[in-house]
Amino acid sequence: MQDLKNKSALITGAASGIGRATALAFAREGATPLVLSDINPEGLEKTVAEVRALGGEALGLVANVADAAAATEMAARAIAHCGQLDLLLNIAGTAVMAPLEKLDLEDWRRVIDVDLWGPIHLVHAIYPHMVERGSGHIVILASRSGLWADESYNGPYLAAKFGAVGLCEALRIEGFLKGVDVTCVCPGDVKTNIWTATPIKGFRPEVRKLLKVVAAFAADPDDIAGAIVDAVKKGRYLLVTPPLERWHYAFRRWFPRLANRLAKPFFRGVAALLRRYETG
Repeated sequence: MQDLKNKSALITGAASGIGRATALAFAREGATPLVLSDINPEGLEKTVAEVRALGGEALGLVANVADAAAATEMAARAIAHCGQLDLLLNIAGTAVMAPLEKLDLEDWRRVIDVDLWGPIHLVHAIYPHMVERGSGHIVILASRSGLWADESYNGPYLAAKFGAVGLCEALRIEGFLKGVDVTCVCPGDVKTNIWTATPIKGFRPEVRKLLKVVAAFAADPDDIAGAIVDAVKKGRYLLVTPPLERWHYAFRRWFPRLANRLAKPFFRGVAALLRRYETG
């Protein structure tokens, strides 16, 4: 898919962060019509307006990808609106920060329902459409957290993102036989509202001060969106970004034992730093 002009797309998580930036990046490339989805109607309406201001056609659909029926209905409406869907971009995501022993089953379900079942719901609804047409491209926003355990107190997110990478692998080994490409996007930290919106359990609210420090060094959503556009145009499967994360990924692949030995003191340091914020 060298040219995105006049390519139709469904993009989830489009109200903010990477989803919004991706919608605008694809609109600048001439992709149209765009069907944009999120659970935040105000933010979604703003993104739709921005896409239209760039000259693109956009339809906003408020839907929760964690709800199978809602996701299926959204996919049907997107296909009906566009006539055919060339691109599916699963960007919506969420998280919870908590020690494993503080998590409820509902915490696990909420994160996994959005981060893993969300893409599964839409792949289930749209992949057959692409197979029937013999063409299409599916993008799934995983994370470096789906390639290696990079953060303590983020268990449900890690589990979901490892699952998302597995879903990409399943699509990769079957999809190319049917003309359907896949891009597995694994960014590091990104400046999105996940830093402020993520529920926290087992720590005092003041811990968000530390999250703000980490977020200050995170990548910009526009840079991630630009990398996604480039990967789709070039038909790349695995996108690990920004460049420092690619070096990290290569180091862990080539020197796994050393990487694991170095990780232990790092996580001990994180635990010591966060201990002062524990609620007991």
